[in-house]
Amino acid sequence: MKLLRTETSSIHSVLFSIFFYTLFFLLNANAGAVVPNVIPVGGMLADAEGQPLDGSYDVTFALYDVASGGTALWSETRSGADAVQVESGMFTVYLGEVSDDLDFSALMNASGLWLGMTVGTDSEMNRIYLGTVPYAM
Repeated sequence: MKLLRTETSSIHSVLFSIFFYTLFFLLNANAGAVVPNVIPVGGMLADAEGQPLDGSYDVTFALYDVASGGTALWSETRSGADAVQVESGMFTVYLGEVSDDLDFSALMNASGLWLGMTVGTDSEMNRIYLGTVPYAM
């Protein structure tokens, strides 16, 4: 009888292992399938006197492979119903959410990545260097 229990126990261990690894594989496969192609960006908008802004603002975001000059590798304008909502100066957006065309593979060959931001008809603000987080995709 002990031998039978050991064999049954071994079979259950093998079945449990197969189930566990199959479940692990399926969960990982599904997790990879739902990763959105967006880059989260948060910031603060203030007027010329440094006072935080409130309201909706038309903003164009652009990604470049140079700190200044050059041509945007990608851009997205948020206006109208998609305008950037600012409260007490703070905003959060997800680049690629509106245009739905942010292709990380096209950005991977860049030696660096800078974010440019233009509010309304103002000039583009100084670009911000993006670290490795967007490359984690």
